[in-house]
Amino acid sequence: MLSFHKVLGNIKKHSIKEVINGNTFIEVWKNTKEKDYKECYSHEYCNYCCFCSGNNYNDTKNGEYLNGGENNCYLAKIRYETGMRLRNGEDILQGMTIEERIKKT
Repeated sequence: MLSFHKVLGNIKKHSIKEVINGNTFIEVWKNTKEKDYKECYSHEYCNYCCFCSGNNYNDTKNGEYLNGGENNCYLAKIRYETGMRLRNGEDILQGMTIEERIKKT
């Protein structure tokens, strides 16, 4: 749960077990199912997402981890579009090696 920038408890005052077992946010998050997410898994490009509800939480204005994080979606779209271009036989490196292409940008 390191990706969540949320205070879950105080381990100086309570044991880690007490913090984890007594935290409503953790309980709700642990019981969240794929169907509970509002945007995630609903687009073709979602198959190219490195999904992380912690990133969603950090990337949304109100910490709503059930909404797709803007960065997650953006990168998934790029991966999807690149994958489609490769499947269609496009030479995205324009005949160069990866190293050569990087130097051109």
